[in-house]
Amino acid sequence: MSQQYILIDRTPSVCTITLNREDKRNAFCNAMSHEVMQAMEEAVATKCQALVIRAHATASVWSSGHDLSEISRLSDLVHDSMFQLFQKLLESPIPIICAVDGDVYAGGFLITLLSDIVIATERSRFCMTINKMGIPLPTYCYQFAMQVLGMHKAKEMFFTARLMAAEDVYANGLINHVVKNNSEMEETVHALVHEIGECNPEGVAHTKFIMNALTQHAPDSETKQKLDQRFQQLMDSPSIMKRVTLLLEKIGRHKS
Repeated sequence: MSQQYILIDRTPSVCTITLNREDKRNAFCNAMSHEVMQAMEEAVATKCQALVIRAHATASVWSSGHDLSEISRLSDLVHDSMFQLFQKLLESPIPIICAVDGDVYAGGFLITLLSDIVIATERSRFCMTINKMGIPLPTYCYQFAMQVLGMHKAKEMFFTARLMAAEDVYANGLINHVVKNNSEMEETVHALVHEIGECNPEGVAHTKFIMNALTQHAPDSETKQKLDQRFQQLMDSPSIMKRVTLLLEKIGRHKS
């Protein structure tokens, strides 16, 4: 498979995906999401012990989330390939390590949230911007945010859309290790991959499956119906439509 938006480096034990769209702040277009998913499938097929997602050392933004230039209507914001990628992160039997050096926004934040281990440099910052427009996320995204960050920190991140320092979200559980720079991050990733490789891969896959399943407590039918209704109400909201329209107009001006 040829890649346009990512670089892939494989060894017998690890597959490293480097986000290669620095000119677009590593925003995920649909094609980029599919490239990452294909690389993940190949890593499983070749029995890699771990998969690492990183950006170039020169990137100031690790990922800005979904590429808004692809948005032409409201439904594009909630039905795109990035959501398929999120599910792949959860379902892959291979541990996913995010090596973050730079700022992380929106869908990029969700990639780190739904991965298994996160290492970040001191300069990295994290931001959940979805409520700038008010677009709802799938329920499991909120469940993971509450489980990983705790209720109060998750609410603060989602309510304020504020950039938060790595040390801040480290204290609340999003990040496993905060390191000084890329060099120290590479050492930490190497050590983690080695230690994962010393364990039984079937046992690791089972542990990941169980832990992710327990994180996603399925709501009862009545609660699910209410959640679905609220989701649709948000999608039909005039205020959200106005914000999305303004966003699309802004994107159109930048294109012209």
